[in-house]
Amino acid sequence: MDIKPLLQTTGYDFIRTNKRLGDRIMLLGVGGSYAYGTNNAGSDIDLRGVALQLPSDLLGVTTFEQYEDDKTDTVIYGFNKLIKLLLGCNPNTCEILGLDEEQYLIKTELGQELIDNRRMFLSKRAIQSFGGYADAQLRRLQNAIARDTLPQSAREEHILKSVMHALEDLERRYPGKGVGNIRLYIDRSEDPDPPCGGVWEPGMGFCFSGQRL
Repeated sequence: MDIKPLLQTTGYDFIRTNKRLGDRIMLLGVGGSYAYGTNNAGSDIDLRGVALQLPSDLLGVTTFEQYEDDKTDTVIYGFNKLIKLLLGCNPNTCEILGLDEEQYLIKTELGQELIDNRRMFLSKRAIQSFGGYADAQLRRLQNAIARDTLPQSAREEHILKSVMHALEDLERRYPGKGVGNIRLYIDRSEDPDPPCGGVWEPGMGFCFSGQRL
């Protein structure tokens, strides 16, 4: 499917008329299933791109992070925000620089320069950002399955694992900050006495002790 003619339709007038877009757009390409090559006849068309800041943004008089159009599933980042996200190996922005040539709808000389230097943004942070993104998507699928099909005991075990993932993330973000001690386990939710000597959360089977977070 040739997507470029869509830009000339009235639904995408904002790309031409918005003062922050128009000829300030460096790159604009497809995202989602069309970027991955998994699209089908019913797939939505997502567009992702980057636009140069206005002089007033650079002077600090105005700010611009991104433009979003929900009707067309279009997101165009301001250059400064895009660079910040790329340095963190954000998956949604890294893919903008890795499209096939025919998947770009707009590409200026500055946009090509950004693509040519994309390796500058690759680092070991990708392990956490891409791995965390994949893990989050897996947990969303597991949550849906647990909610609809699993028995109560399996649901409780799944909830425990989800909370433990959150605790691991907390430790990675704030190592050695002394936020207290949190012990997690699965127990009978009807038990009124907290076996760990902390605060009992009824119906959850979680026991919290130590300092409050």
